[in-house]
Amino acid sequence: NIISYELVNVPQVLAVTGASICNTGNATITAQGSIEAVAYRWYDSQLNDATYIQTVTNSLTVENVSESKTYYVSTLNKNGCESLTRTLV
Repeated sequence: NIISYELVNVPQVLAVTGASICNTGNATITAQGSIEAVAYRWYDSQLNDATYIQTVTNSLTVENVSESKTYYVSTLNKNGCESLTRTLV
């Protein structure tokens, strides 16, 4: 029997950009992932049971923002492996 495998790097978040708005409006936050990143997960908490939104782009637009909110982001590689930490945006 021949067993083959591929060793893949775990992606990382390299940089983030938050957003500021006046009054109520849409806010777009962005993250820059390492070359292995093919998707992003945007969390509402750093805890393990946090809910998230997954995107294939490096940005998330939150509509009708009227108060401050904190987001955390992680990245995924093509095999679905998630970065080891969530980065504060």
